[in-house]
Amino acid sequence: MWVMITGATGSGKRVIADYLIKDGFELIDPSFDVEVGDDNFSKELTYLMKRLNAQLRAASLKDRRNVVTLRSFFDTYEVMIKTAHLFTHITDKELAHLKIIYDNLITCDQAIAPPDALVYMDTPKMAAMNRQALTGGREVTQEFFHKEVEAYRAFVDRVAVPTINISASSKPEVMKNELDYGVNSLKAANLGSQSVWTRSFFR
Repeated sequence: MWVMITGATGSGKRVIADYLIKDGFELIDPSFDVEVGDDNFSKELTYLMKRLNAQLRAASLKDRRNVVTLRSFFDTYEVMIKTAHLFTHITDKELAHLKIIYDNLITCDQAIAPPDALVYMDTPKMAAMNRQALTGGREVTQEFFHKEVEAYRAFVDRVAVPTINISASSKPEVMKNELDYGVNSLKAANLGSQSVWTRSFFR
């Protein structure tokens, strides 16, 4: 079974991943190897392709063992890159180049498999900003973060695979209970035995 966790910066994705790891899931988390001096376009392209590689690996393993990934090729482009462009971190021309890569890959026959389930960390603004401050996460402005949260909510509305919604403002024990209930329900439905190649990520 393959579970993908997504949500805005500081929403607690790694907390959920750690719960799954304790339950026997293997984390497929790419090393990004981004140099400090790299331009923003190079960084975004690296994030995009590394997420793709993680998804391809997860898809190849999911029938033999339980795996979990953080974020995805899809929301790296649809949320993170588009939000970066909105705040002029990348230019119109750079976004156009990234869109060509993204569009060609998602329309290529059987290029990218979807996960068996998506865990979405629904994120009240201040809850995530406070968590980010406590954990020393990547710093973003509140304006950027607000747009990121909006983009994630629109993104998740388009997702076709089963989704477990968890509030990032919940207490840890509540998040764990919601996660366990969602994952166990999906396992009972035997979703992990279904071929990811016969389904789409988006509606």
